[in-house]
Amino acid sequence: MPVRIRITLLFTGIVFVILGLVCVTVYYFNVNSRRNYIETRLTNLALTTGRFLSRAETFSPRILQKIDSLTAIAFTHKTVMAFDQHDRKIYSFNDDDADTIVVDTGMLRAVRSRGRIYQTMGDKDVVFYHYNQGADLVVVAAGYDIFGRQTIRSLLYILLLSFFFGLCIA
Repeated sequence: MPVRIRITLLFTGIVFVILGLVCVTVYYFNVNSRRNYIETRLTNLALTTGRFLSRAETFSPRILQKIDSLTAIAFTHKTVMAFDQHDRKIYSFNDDDADTIVVDTGMLRAVRSRGRIYQTMGDKDVVFYHYNQGADLVVVAAGYDIFGRQTIRSLLYILLLSFFFGLCIA
């Protein structure tokens, strides 16, 4: 094999590794950043709901339902639920009544011991938050982050195109 072809293949291999590492790293950090942002937003929603519910003399669940229905956050299919210390649902709000989250008592116990749990259920991002300031509540806040998912998908396409064009140029 001629030296010229060997050098070209070696250079292409090095560019492949470098571009691959850069693209994977950029994608990984953006996905983690989105996850942390969504977790923070949902935790703040759960914390606010817990504060409202712990002040029953000022905020009734009916008033809180109106507040939740008027609150514009970057989620679609928003769900907020609260459970008391006896694992009874004391508050529930859904943007779409057909779209609910099932929470079992094992999860409620786990949240009470950990304080906060983030996970995904289907397409939704969900935060389980133990609110224990004035009331012992577990608040569940969930939503579908359509904007964040579209942004991550667009970033993936851009990185893949950049990777392949960079390899072609090399």
